[in-house]
Amino acid sequence: MPIGLDKISYGNYITMSRRFAIDHAITSSIYHGEDYGVYSFYLNKNEFKPANNPGEYLYAGASKDVFLYGTAKYDDFSANSDFKISKNKLKSLYSWLKLSGFKKESKRLAFLITKQSSGPLFSAEHMIDKETYPYYEDSGHYPDIEDEIRKEDIFYGKNVLWIGTPGKMLRVDADYIYPIQGNIFYPEKINDVMNKIVNAEERVTLYAPYGNVTKIEINDIRESLDYEDDYGMRTLTTGDEELDEYLKDPDEFFSHLDLEEEGDRAEYEKEKARLDEELSEATASGDGDLGEYMVQIRDGNHRAFGAVAAGETYIWVAISENQLQDIRSDIHSSSNDLKKKIV
Repeated sequence: MPIGLDKISYGNYITMSRRFAIDHAITSSIYHGEDYGVYSFYLNKNEFKPANNPGEYLYAGASKDVFLYGTAKYDDFSANSDFKISKNKLKSLYSWLKLSGFKKESKRLAFLITKQSSGPLFSAEHMIDKETYPYYEDSGHYPDIEDEIRKEDIFYGKNVLWIGTPGKMLRVDADYIYPIQGNIFYPEKINDVMNKIVNAEERVTLYAPYGNVTKIEINDIRESLDYEDDYGMRTLTTGDEELDEYLKDPDEFFSHLDLEEEGDRAEYEKEKARLDEELSEATASGDGDLGEYMVQIRDGNHRAFGAVAAGETYIWVAISENQLQDIRSDIHSSSNDLKKKIV
């Protein structure tokens, strides 16, 4: 919605997915050349009805107040838009919820306010040749693309125009891409991509990389914790250190208890039930890395990681039609937030 909205009205379009709303605000902001907001409010079961597009609904209740969750800030110079959470507004809502007795809702909102990225799964920073970056010398690895490109084949990044195939493209958070284990990187190619981007007067044009998508679930985090020293990438997390320790090694976690003792056995069962419930809640809420989509870059690693090292906060990746269909189904059937946009 445009900035300045203070109420939701009958017939307004709404969505249950925060990520869907953010993506829509960003694209609307770029299209209209102005700031757009994402607004939140509490919705009752009888206050909405399906709209024509998957993931969208029509508000069917009486007019009510909304809170500004965040703003897609349009930058005229770059003709782009970045989303910023309005933390002061959210903190006001948090205080109201807590004082009004909505303990579960206030706890969830506190997580939204404070959640920060755990960092990239994989970083190319160590491969940057400091002697040749940012001094541009065209090595010919990534020449300018002179072929005529159809408008519908262009997917917009911050400083990159990615060339891809409509219907097969996924926008991926830069923190959630990683290479095939053992992939060979050449520092000069990473530097060439970075130099090309940072020294260009306009957005540069690159062919989009190809990748394989995984939705992060409990088992993925458990495997990551088990092999944290083997993969050469950041360990996945539930967002809670205690839950991570429990997932990594339940036997070690409860090693201080003697399960042959009745009292210890009772404590074990109580604590295990609590931890399992918290894992379920973390999964439903998308805490930590849960519910995120991570993409293994199968082709185009230097373009992908060079662009990220040059400051791109997201990239466009080509993926298979089957995987795109799975993601579309997930958007349609779930209210969980997605950190991507499919086109």
